Amino acid sequence: MKITILAVGSRGDVQPYVALGVRLQRRGHDVRLGAFETFRALVGDAGLTFVPLGDLPAGVQRADAETPGKSSTRFAGLSGRVRFWLTFPRLIEANANAFVEACAGTELIVHSRLALPAPHIAERLGVPCIAAYAAPTIRTREFAHPYYLRDTGESRARIAASYQLDWYLTNQLPLAMLNRLRVRMGLGAVSRRALRSWLDQRVLAYLFLYSPSVVPRPRDWPDNVHVTGFWYEADQQEWSPPAALRRFLDEGPPPITIGFGSMVPKDSAAVTRILAEALALTGQRAVVLSGWAKLQNASTTDRLLTVDTAPHSWLFPRAAAAIHHGGAGTCAAALRAGIPSVIVPFAFDQHFWARRLHDLGVAPAPVPIGQLTVARVAAAIDSAIRDDGMKAQAERLSATMALEDGLEQSADLIESYVSGRQPVTSQHAGRTAVPLIRTSSSV
Repeated sequence: MKITILAVGSRGDVQPYVALGVRLQRRGHDVRLGAFETFRALVGDAGLTFVPLGDLPAGVQRADAETPGKSSTRFAGLSGRVRFWLTFPRLIEANANAFVEACAGTELIVHSRLALPAPHIAERLGVPCIAAYAAPTIRTREFAHPYYLRDTGESRARIAASYQLDWYLTNQLPLAMLNRLRVRMGLGAVSRRALRSWLDQRVLAYLFLYSPSVVPRPRDWPDNVHVTGFWYEADQQEWSPPAALRRFLDEGPPPITIGFGSMVPKDSAAVTRILAEALALTGQRAVVLSGWAKLQNASTTDRLLTVDTAPHSWLFPRAAAAIHHGGAGTCAAALRAGIPSVIVPFAFDQHFWARRLHDLGVAPAPVPIGQLTVARVAAAIDSAIRDDGMKAQAERLSATMALEDGLEQSADLIESYVSGRQPVTSQHAGRTAVPLIRTSSSV
């Protein structure tokens, strides 16, 4: 089967879809993966055919990293989400032709949440479409939408409103742009009133690529919505670390890792100083992954080493804990390694994952980037390092996740849906003993 995967976002968004593409290719399928140009090597090195989807949101964010005062927190909260969705559809429209060309001749489209044209292109080609998302964004009464989570006492009315708001921003607001694309493809426009039923008909199934031991599947989800387990290849290619990193790891106890991925603080130098002072207070060593956050202002000492990057799958098992932004992929890597997290959320769904890992007992209370202080970070580090129960719980979750194969489960589901067979049921789809945040009874 010829399969096109459309993965839109930063590296952490694209990496899981590369793993899925590799698994599907091993099953004999012809797989190509569409992503922004900056990820050509990432896709090609995995042995997949790369098709470019332009280079706009990724290029814009890289430029922001070099612009004083720009911060990823501009997309935080309600105003940030509105700001994002007022601009993002225009970036997609500028590259709409690339999306269409990427899917030419395909027999199935698998797409991420931000690949907005995917279901419309699938209709034009007469092929099935399967959505695969990193965060649980399907409406439920059990918890608020991950992008609009506010507090532990979410009322039923607020939960419902969070999904209604997301529906408007992610589906209704971009509809004019998508209808222009439909007209160019020779299709009729979809009305706002018919949009929900149209999507229900176009998208065969939804796959959520996280572990049910981390977020149990809500009881009120439709049957075609599946929680598969995290997506990562079990046989990671061996990575050769720089000599300085190998030497640093060998010369002392396991360090803390620090990295914010593609998130950009408003003042990277100030954030670095806070982290360095907190480490000094707690007496901990650390490996700093500079990334787009430009944390390289930290000085290399006998207790602190700064490197550009290192694979989480290689570094985290050698660490005592991880300080990170709370992206789904980084959370998965820390859980897989069996180490506690100290989460500094910026925006998007990071607050959701930060709270979830805290509720699971594998992370102290989150420290949002806007509330970062030496005292708060030091207290969180002490909790993550000295709490034996937190470490033990992280190791238990790691052992549970080791029994799951999200890629195999997803590949089975994809083949079942496309062939028209009864979809397989995940053996890990049950609910865990650790419930999600309970909602208040008020409405």
